[in-house]
Amino acid sequence: MYSHIAVQARENARVPSDLTAYARIRNSALALFAARGVAATTIRDIASAAGVSPGLVQHHFGTKDGLRKAVDEFVLADALATITDLPDDLDERSAEFASRMGAVVRDRPEAVLYLARAASEGSELGLEGFRAIVEFGVPQFRAMEERGQLSPGLDLEWAALQMLVFQLSTVMFEPAISGALGQSIQSEEGRKRVNAAATRLFTVGFTRTPAPRAPRRSRADRR
Repeated sequence: MYSHIAVQARENARVPSDLTAYARIRNSALALFAARGVAATTIRDIASAAGVSPGLVQHHFGTKDGLRKAVDEFVLADALATITDLPDDLDERSAEFASRMGAVVRDRPEAVLYLARAASEGSELGLEGFRAIVEFGVPQFRAMEERGQLSPGLDLEWAALQMLVFQLSTVMFEPAISGALGQSIQSEEGRKRVNAAATRLFTVGFTRTPAPRAPRRSRADRR
């Protein structure tokens, strides 16, 4: 169902930054949509931010709705690129996933904020994005399960969604999180701290299974 988006995801991973007029317009629209919302943003606003004429925006995208759809597909492809073609080795897989997410949060925080806004509002992008993450994420987790890399009985759909929700909420609540930590999680050190903590949380967890207790000896046994 989302094969065309998977292709775009791989293309985005190969070309992390392009500065064509099309890309400048799309990226400017993404930043404004994330900050203001789609309804409060005009084509003229987007053209001004991209340094082009409103006519060029319409030439590439037709209408604002056409531009919104292009932004939606770009954002969704970015999200899916973080979970596709990961290494099989668990340690390498965790490190690569953290690296990809760190790059998205560092280079395109507007994309994460836009997806978070869309999800919270129940928009088409939010609904499709969460469905796509489950559709792509569950087979990834199932392969890990078959290799014995996951705890038995894990809810695979929830596992895929949990990682998405964690990343979205981290960006959405960044001011509060940074304030509570006393350190900006948008800084290089802050991002490293979040990535390391998140990787440990998802690969190890909070608790460990206690060692089984030896049976208590009765008084008769102690004689």
